[in-house]
Amino acid sequence: MDKSVIRKIFWNIFSLLLAAFTLWAVFALSGEKSPSEIVEELRDAKAFWVILAVISSLLYVVFEGAAVVTLLSGIGYPVSPLKGLMYSASDAYFSAVTPSATGGQPAAVFFMIKHGIPAGICAVVMLVNLILYTVATVLLGLVAVICEPVLFLNFRLVSKILVAGGLAALFGLTMLFFAAMAKSHRIFDILRSVTVWIMRKRSEEDVSARLGRIDEARKDFELCSSLMRTKKKEVLSAFLMNIAQRACQIAVPMLLYIGMDGSLRTGLRIFSAQCMVTVGYCCVPVPGAMGVADFLMIDAFTDLIGAEDAFMLEMLGRGVSFYLCTLVSGLVVLAGYITLKVRERRSRQGQ
Repeated sequence: MDKSVIRKIFWNIFSLLLAAFTLWAVFALSGEKSPSEIVEELRDAKAFWVILAVISSLLYVVFEGAAVVTLLSGIGYPVSPLKGLMYSASDAYFSAVTPSATGGQPAAVFFMIKHGIPAGICAVVMLVNLILYTVATVLLGLVAVICEPVLFLNFRLVSKILVAGGLAALFGLTMLFFAAMAKSHRIFDILRSVTVWIMRKRSEEDVSARLGRIDEARKDFELCSSLMRTKKKEVLSAFLMNIAQRACQIAVPMLLYIGMDGSLRTGLRIFSAQCMVTVGYCCVPVPGAMGVADFLMIDAFTDLIGAEDAFMLEMLGRGVSFYLCTLVSGLVVLAGYITLKVRERRSRQGQ
């Protein structure tokens, strides 16, 4: 069996076990709350707000697909919104079941290549979208901290470190990319020189192969820089979609809270707290940030609505914004993969 397949199977199983353990731990810590009580609370909530929360969760995938479609169309590779949904669903699903936030991008690129888009273009579009996604996350987090500094100060020390560290890391990576855009030739020349020095005892063939990969990365990076400079309208549209994508996911706990007769004012503070939470778990190398995200949400919500309601809102919010979205994304990916294989088989039979 191929090693990549083995890795995918391993991470899927690991993610399921981690999800089960996280749910068990949260219920154990909640003390008095049981799964049946959580379901009962959801039934008693106002249907309009619950439906709105579910739609908001799924819009997370829709907006990413729209952003990718916009970027592809801007560089001459128009695709249908349905294909864009396939790319975003694969990104969302595999990001949730792998330890890296970029784990879903190779899966998205796989489908893009199958649809006839060159591999270099796929890599560039996904890189640009990742940068825009990171900037959107940092922007929402910074605005939340500036508007609600008391919420941040009321976090536990561990949570403060995660949020501040996440903001610093994401902001630093963003600045590093933009700085690299201006000095890309120098950076890649240095990288080539360092590679030659490190591999000086290797065969000439090995060195040439490694330098070839560096040159390919340079071309992709330069194309990425060119896209961001020359296609400003498309990049701006994709950026706004990334903000909407993040905002829709972050809004889920707020919508559920309002649906359970919570006040709008407190709901908005929950939105701000969730912006900080999102920044806090973004850089944690755990599949779907399971465990870490739950801890941060409970810590953030406890100061606003009390421990008991915080546990309940965390379980409902996380269930809708993460687990439901991941499940739906997985089903979309499965349907897309089956459709792709059926079309390939029919194409071979017709030849």
